[in-house]
Parts: sequence; C-alpha cells; structure tokens
Amino acid sequence: AQRFIANGYDPAWIKVFEHDTTNNEPLTILNQVVALDAFITQILAETGADKVNLVSHSRGGFICTYLLKNNQYASKVARYVHIDSTKDLVPTRGVPTLVLWGEPGLLPQSDIAGATNIHFSDMSHVQICTAKESFIEMYKFFYNEDPSETDIPILQNDTITIAGRVLYFQENTGAIGTLKIYRTTDGHRTGEPLATYNLGDSDKGNWGPLSVDNGITCEFEFTHQNGIKHIFYKEAFTNNDYFIRLLTGNPAKQGLSDLMPKTENHANVIIMRDKEFWGNQDNANDVLKVQFDSESYNVITPQAAARDHRLIALFLMDWGDDKTSNTTTPDQQTDLSSPIQVFHTYSQGGDPTRAAVFLSGLDLYMPALSDSSGTITFELTSRGGGGKKQIINVPNWRSIDATISVLFNDYVQ
Repeated sequence: AQRFIANGYDPAWIKVFEHDTTNNEPLTILNQVVALDAFITQILAETGADKVNLVSHSRGGFICTYLLKNNQYASKVARYVHIDSTKDLVPTRGVPTLVLWGEPGLLPQSDIAGATNIHFSDMSHVQICTAKESFIEMYKFFYNEDPSETDIPILQNDTITIAGRVLYFQENTGAIGTLKIYRTTDGHRTGEPLATYNLGDSDKGNWGPLSVDNGITCEFEFTHQNGIKHIFYKEAFTNNDYFIRLLTGNPAKQGLSDLMPKTENHANVIIMRDKEFWGNQDNANDVLKVQFDSESYNVITPQAAARDHRLIALFLMDWGDDKTSNTTTPDQQTDLSSPIQVFHTYSQGGDPTRAAVFLSGLDLYMPALSDSSGTITFELTSRGGGGKKQIINVPNWRSIDATISVLFNDYVQ
C-alpha cells in the first residue's frame, strides 16, 4: 500500500477485505465470497467507480477464485492479481489476470492458462506479497507503465500520519479494549499518551488517523476488557502508514500467547515480520540479536527458522527443560538448541499431515523488572538488506503484566 501511495494513490482508494482464517470449510469460504462481493459493491457505491482492481494472497486467492467463477461478481473486477495461492484459478473472460508465484513447496504450483504467470523462485510465500519486485509487476499490469517510485521513501515532512486496526489474530475481527499510543525514547515512553482510543464493537478495531512527528518511535499499549495488556513496538515512522495492523489474542478463546508462561521474573516477546526469517541458508540468513544486560543471542536459529518452515512470527519466553510438553515450569535458563514444539507445530492445528509453518517458539530467559526500567534491544540484519541494522528497543515488562510484540518492517531504509 505504501508503494502505491508513493506513486500517487490516494489512501482512500485502497481497501482491505479482512476475513476469518480459522475455518476453511467450503461453506465458510462461500459465505466469504458473498461478503467480498458485498464489500466490492459498497466500494463502487461510495466511489462512483465502475470496477475495482483486485489483489489476493494465499487463502484470499481461494476466495477470489470462487468469486471470479460468478459472472455477476466478476463483472465488478477490472483486473485481478493472484499471489502464491491455489493453482485451480480459472481466469474469467474479460478480467485480465496476473499470477505471481513464490518458491515452490508450500502449495501445489502450475502455470494458470489464460493468465500472465511470473515466478520468483528466490522469494518465499509471505515475502512475495510485500516485495518491491512484486509491486513493480502489479503496477505495470494495472497501468502498462513502470512506477516512478519503487522503494518506500523517507518523507521530508515535519509530520506524518498513522492509522490502523487492532485485530484478533486469525479471526481478523476488531478487538475490544483501550489503545494508548505513546512517544518513546530508546524504547521507553515519554510523557502522557499522544492519543487514547476506546474501541467498542462499532469501531471494528479502527484507530486514527493520528498526526505524529516524522521519525518518531511509538509504543502501542492495548488493554483488553479483562485488563490483559498487549504492548506493541515498531521501527521509527518515516512515512505515512494508514494500514498498521496490531494483532492480539481473543481473550474469549485460548491462543498461543496464553501458552506462554507468565512470571514476575521474565519477559514474553513475540517478533513478527511480513517476510520470512531464514536461519539455515549460510550467507543468506537473517540475524536477529536479542541483547539485554551483557548478554546477546541470535534467535534466528537453523532449527526454528529453516527456510522451508517459512517463519514470520517467533515467540520468546522462559520455558523450561521439556520442549515437547504443552506445559512447563520456567527455570530462568536459556536453551536455543531446539524449538518449543507447541509453537513450532501450531499451524498444523492438530493435523500432523499439514505443514508446520510460519510460527515457532524458543526458550530465551529475558529478565524483567517490576518497574520495566530495563531495556531489551532487538537488532535485525535482514537478508538482502545490505548489512543495514534495524533496531527496536523495548522495556523489560514482566510477563505477568504484559505481552510484548516487536514488529519489524519487511524492507530496509
């Protein structure tokens, strides 16, 4: 979205259809097809446009595949981009289609007849959705010309605008609670909140827009109705960002963060990036150092971040000895030799025939303080980033007080 905006798109032109990904039953998919058509119809009514350009990725491609089989639904789509999704798409007459494929292995692949197929064999499943190279192909497909901007620029404005949603993870419905946004220095909040949003059912998790100083770093503290806190940290903002997504667990349901042990002694951290972390590719690895006190650990290990595991979310906690058990007794020790299995295999949903991908967990003891006055530093050297460092500092919150999320950009500036 930021690259399209850098090429003249009004942010209001970009709409996101967010859907529940917890249920893949055919009836659920078909209901989501109907909901997507209603979403498109509403956009056309609001904008006066005749058709939309439609882009899907992964599971979204299954929904769009069914949508485009319906001639009435398809008549509202001008052009369609299908990113690393089902090979069963049948392009609809009158809807030009571009298919972008990532590296093979996650989903069955074969060129789709009647569409333009482009393969990026060196890009993984999530990376291909956010990469500059994919954006260039999409822009050329939509406009038959090269984009004038391909990187996300650093704006020179004094102020920028941020906005987004707080969503329940996987359900992708708006979270209910209170979001406070603070300015930070070296990871620690300074002063009163810049803004407070009391999010109810009707808000659907939406917050902002909020004008902030260019180059600012922020803390996003979300408090659920039951008092549980989830605190998010991102890299410095140097461009407008209207599509920030803060993913948290639904307190009405058990999620992975509920399995993280909580004590007065240690911090719990979830690290995310919309580009897979690689840890077993020799000179093409990501390196993510977690530093506190005098200790430093690279948590992108070959075991947790094998290339074919496609890691995008890493859970760090004080776990204990038994990495195969779903419960544990924290021991204030660090052991990165093997992943915690309940996190590493979570995406299987109890089905061992499904691929275990995207998530993992490691036993890293990060000491916490009651006043969270200590600092944990996350220093990422991204593959393909030219050796540049991406750094996020956070307070060492006690895990009984809050869960911490560290959100890295998928690009390097």
